Amino acid sequence: MGIGAPIVAVFQGTGAKGTNGLDILQQAFQGVWFWVGIAALLVWLMLRLVVGREDAVARALFAKDGARTMQKLHTDLDTALAEQNPLPRLEPIQKAVMRKISDAIDKGIWPWNPPFPQSPAVDLELDERIADIRRRFMPGWPPQRVE
Repeated sequence: MGIGAPIVAVFQGTGAKGTNGLDILQQAFQGVWFWVGIAALLVWLMLRLVVGREDAVARALFAKDGARTMQKLHTDLDTALAEQNPLPRLEPIQKAVMRKISDAIDKGIWPWNPPFPQSPAVDLELDERIADIRRRFMPGWPPQRVE
């Protein structure tokens, strides 16, 4: 419509002295069309706010649901590891975890890139969890033959 360049010039400070964006819009849109444009701009801004807020709420609900699912899977993991042969029950748990991670990546709420965090703090926590699993569950597992 020819209004972009003058408005950009005003925001860059290269426009005519004493002119502002509102003056340029009034020159580009005479009479009632100026007010229609202002009303359309306000409606657009309100829609952006509402849609943004709804998106944030949907993402928060998805994250909360994901956290609950991970808690359940953690319980399932502990139950499976308590068995003498936990391997048959571990694969479905791993698949469920990977599905949840994939869904979180698709929804844009997964906080790490690449998909798994790479940090000394996470590595330390993982090492502690593995040591805890070994201490609590390995005594109940039959010895494995190495071939």
